[in-house]
Amino acid sequence: MGYDKRNNNYKNKQEPIISPEDYALILNMHKTVNHALINKIEKFVRVNSQKKHITTSQLRNIFRDVKDASLQELPLKRPKLAYIAGRTDKNKIGMHNLLKLLDNLLRKIGVENIPENHEKHKGFLAFFEAVLAYHKYYDK
Repeated sequence: MGYDKRNNNYKNKQEPIISPEDYALILNMHKTVNHALINKIEKFVRVNSQKKHITTSQLRNIFRDVKDASLQELPLKRPKLAYIAGRTDKNKIGMHNLLKLLDNLLRKIGVENIPENHEKHKGFLAFFEAVLAYHKYYDK
């Protein structure tokens, strides 16, 4: 399995555990319990946290940064995720998978100060809290 720079992804990768079709569910997960989505998050973390690809401190730093950001500041977190990805060893696929997922979710949250965007931000934070919890569980 190698990194394909032209397509910005890994060759021979499997179907994603969390797909773009799940993004709307993720951004609303603070409102409704969806056991299938929780199971996908658990599997995503289990698979991507193997071999210490993602450290707890890295996750907590990213979470704190996004949690404290206003809606208008959220787009500025995307370049920061890209910077983290650029500094991360290309063999740490789990970290890259998580950073890509977080970036994709941040794209779905609008910057206008309307209730819908605040709700999406809450859903994003609920998702991230689930990631942190499962990561702590699977961290050896």
